[in-house]
Amino acid sequence: MDRSEQEIEIEMTFNELIFVDDHITLLARLDLGDDPDADVMSLRGVGATASVSTPQDFILKVSAALDDLASLEPEQRATAVTTVTVRFDDLLVLREMAQSSARIGADLVGMTLKLKVARAIKELISKADSDDENDLD
Repeated sequence: MDRSEQEIEIEMTFNELIFVDDHITLLARLDLGDDPDADVMSLRGVGATASVSTPQDFILKVSAALDDLASLEPEQRATAVTTVTVRFDDLLVLREMAQSSARIGADLVGMTLKLKVARAIKELISKADSDDENDLD
């Protein structure tokens, strides 16, 4: 299996999801000609307002997870988590935005995301290596 197709579940808090949602922008494909690489652009400028461009499916996953937790009372949101199924490529997007100094209030969302992503990447790589070894048997 291609590494980009591997999936893993990670738990995310409301503040982590808010942080991610604030830092992604849609990576859109436009029909501008014969060169498919020239047809890709971010809908919001990558910089101060968004740090990473991402495909629509990742934005939909984040939005759905955020909606799951947004329906809770504010005091419940502080401790609630939801499970998000992400692909290896999604983990790389999360890794790019997870600055260890990023905070929402007192919550170190950047550091917690960075650690969750590192753990998930390590798990997927380990699983892929194990699968490769089993294929050789």
